[in-house]
Amino acid sequence: MRNCDKTHLLIEKFIVVVFLFVSLLCAENLASGIASDDSLSQLDLVDVDLRLYRNEDQVCGPVAVCAALTVVGAPQPYADVRASIPVTDQGSSLEDCKKYLETHCSRVMQVKATHEYIQRFLAENEDSAAIIHENQNHWACISGDKNYNVRVFRYPGWELWKHTTNEGEFVYALLISNHSGDVQLPKQYDYLTLSLLVSLALLAVVNFRFLMQKTGS
Repeated sequence: MRNCDKTHLLIEKFIVVVFLFVSLLCAENLASGIASDDSLSQLDLVDVDLRLYRNEDQVCGPVAVCAALTVVGAPQPYADVRASIPVTDQGSSLEDCKKYLETHCSRVMQVKATHEYIQRFLAENEDSAAIIHENQNHWACISGDKNYNVRVFRYPGWELWKHTTNEGEFVYALLISNHSGDVQLPKQYDYLTLSLLVSLALLAVVNFRFLMQKTGS
């Protein structure tokens, strides 16, 4: 009988250790998600004005790199894409690029910068482009296709600016405004993870108390 009790005691100890370990992993995942959100929040835009250009004549996509961006803590672009701009060159002015877009692109929309809208637009319009206007001097461009392949360009320099990990998260970060309510950050964790963490923690506490009671008796 005592051997049976010892076996149950060891099993209960093992269960408690497993639950505590899983809870620790969940907590670490949750904390890393929050930290990631904090890092994304450093990429701030002011007075976001989003223009979406739909490419119906196979012309707006490559031309829409007439854009620029100034962002706090932005990573350095790594590629020069001058060769992919058939109708402009390095000496083209930003105003010329804007005029070309407004003249040749059949559809221009002024909308609030929400990620859901950008994602739907890029999915429905292959080779479309989203132009973000920060102020009179700073422009950025997001171009993409129906497979959610996202490219980001800045002006001047015709340089491709691409996030190193998750392109979708980068689109989120790029559209963050200092004005509350414009854009919500992506969550690296979800409420399911949080619920699992709480449940496992409570279960571990209950098992630990039960274990202590068994040991005391």
